[in-house]
Amino acid sequence: MDYKFLGLFTAYPCDDPEGCQCEDCDKNDETKTIALAERNDQYLQFTFPGEVSLKEIESLVEK
Repeated sequence: MDYKFLGLFTAYPCDDPEGCQCEDCDKNDETKTIALAERNDQYLQFTFPGEVSLKEIESLVEK
């Protein structure tokens, strides 16, 4: 059964010269794309380095 992609967002590095100041951030130091998918009533999260389009993700993820 195919994955149904529910959402996609890109996380960018913190550009604060003093470093990330938030208490609950993941100290992201590189751009990454995160996609949420559903298959067989299970939710999955895929993380890719850099900025990746949904079309590219669909071609990378085995269906």
